Formats: sequence, structure tokens, C-alpha cells
Amino acid sequence: SQRAEAERERAEAESQRAEAERERADAQRLYRALLEAAPDALIIVGLDGRIILANAQADQMFGYSREEIVGSEVEKFIPQRYRGNHVRHRSDFFAAPSVRPIGAGQQLWGLRHDGEEFPVSISVSPLSTQNGLRVLASIRDVTERYEIEERLRVEHEQLVEAQHGLERLARFDSLTGLFNRGETLARLEFALTCNRTPGTEFGVLFCDVDKFKTINDTWGHDVGDAVLLTVADRISQCVRHGDTVGRTGGDEILVLLPGLHSLAEAIQIADKIKARTAAPIHHSGSTFHATLSIGATLAIPGESATDTTTRADAAMYHAKHAGGNTVSHI
Repeated sequence: SQRAEAERERAEAESQRAEAERERADAQRLYRALLEAAPDALIIVGLDGRIILANAQADQMFGYSREEIVGSEVEKFIPQRYRGNHVRHRSDFFAAPSVRPIGAGQQLWGLRHDGEEFPVSISVSPLSTQNGLRVLASIRDVTERYEIEERLRVEHEQLVEAQHGLERLARFDSLTGLFNRGETLARLEFALTCNRTPGTEFGVLFCDVDKFKTINDTWGHDVGDAVLLTVADRISQCVRHGDTVGRTGGDEILVLLPGLHSLAEAIQIADKIKARTAAPIHHSGSTFHATLSIGATLAIPGESATDTTTRADAAMYHAKHAGGNTVSHI
């Protein structure tokens, strides 16, 4: 009876071991089935960085056979330029393992067998096994999302550029790049409404290209545009930071000069502009000459922008009647 009892206990223990073995085998089969059925590529990596286990999605995603994947270093599936950083990140993970996404806020890239790079997202989890700590990496091909985000980024940049273009059109002259008439007069009107420091003046120069119609009629509008562009650039080079140069008509350019001490200072700037503009203009193998008639005046406190520009315009016509290439003042 004691012997029979011992035999019964051994048989029961053997049955329990067999049942436990079957359960482990079932669990292994279920685990592998879940691994193979997962929609993402799953790989298990050891402390040495070599892949211990991979699923069907990993085969398909990276273009390798299972035999080529298992035993390979995980860096094999990362573009060369990122491998050094990845080795460091892998060591950091094993030093402090936790569930985490990889490269938060950055775009990650995978490398297929054929050398093609593709965008991926990766999350990692520590995995405790009888053989020690492992890492389970879940990898998803996000090419479609990346392409959508890139398209949206490009469209956003195009919208921003279009908005900037509209803003430029609203404020700047499309040919010369100077401020346009609306912006120039708005700046003049604003300046006329501001209280000026005693002893400072606000100068206005009305510049007009001499015989510009003749240039256009003789050489054509392309040359006329080139001459006007050069004149505008030369005027801009003669003024100070904070001055305004704007194209207010076909060949009319208005220069606003805040912070002057006298009309003589405005005339001095006008003379500098006149001399600089009169230099020869070389375009398409030909040489052209353009001169300016300039009317100079000082704004009167409390007057309108129309009154100021009318007075500067009248001074410019005095310069015209004097033969051009002249500065006149009122």
C-alpha cells in the first residue's frame, strides 16, 4: 500500500508535468501564431543586438527570408548614417528598459534588402525571458502617412508663399521692388499726422526720369523697364536707413526723408541721387543714359499728403523746364 501510494503520486506528478508541458507547448504555438498574425513587423532582439525572433511582416517589410533575419544585427535594417546613434540608443534602453516610442518627434527610416529606404514608426518594450532580458520592437511602415504629411507640408508652404506674394503685391511695385503708390502715400500720411521733435524736418523728393517716353519709344519697353529698374536701385543706394523710396507712377519716384534738419539737407540728398543716376547704364550690350528732374520740399505740419506731393511735383516741373538733370525746390 505505501508502494502503491507512491506509484500513484508519481503517476499524478507525471501527469501534471505532462499537462504543464502541453500548456507550455500550446502557449508557444499561440504566441507564435499571434506573432505571425500581427499587422506590424515584430522582432525580438537580445543584449548583443542580434535578432532572436521575427514574424512574417518583418520578412515582407524588409525583403529578407526568415533565415537571413534571425541572427542578424538589428542595425542591418537601418540606413548606414543612423547606425551609430542606434547602437547607443540600444545600449541606453537595456540600461533602463521601459515601454517607449523610438525617435519621438523625428522621422525614422528603415532599410530594405534592395537598398530602398522607407519611413517607419517604432515602439519598443522590455521582455523578460528565462534567458534574460530581451527587447520586443514593433515596426510599422508609415510610407502612406509620410507621403500625406509631405504633401500637406508642401501645400502649406505654397499657401504661405502665396500669402507673402499677395502681401508683396499689396505693398511693393512688381517691376522695381520699391514701395508702391498706396504704401508710399500711406507712409507719408502717417508721418504728417505724427508730432515731430522740434528742430527736425520731413523732406520729400519728387523724382521723374527725363525723356522717359523717348527711351520707351526708341528702344522699346524692355529697355525702358531696365532703365527704370536701374534708376530705382540707384536712388535706393543714395538714401538712409529709415527713408522711403516708392514708385508712385510710370517713371515717378517719391522719396520720403524723415529726421532732416533743413531743406538744404534734402537738396544735398537730391544732388547725390541726381549724380548717381546720371552714370551710364549698360544693358544687353548697349549703353544708355538717364537723368532725373527732382523737386524737393519740406512737409508743413498739419498739411495733407496731397498738398505736400503737389508742392514737390511743382518743384519737379521747375526742374524739367530748366532742362532736366536738375534739382529744384520750393
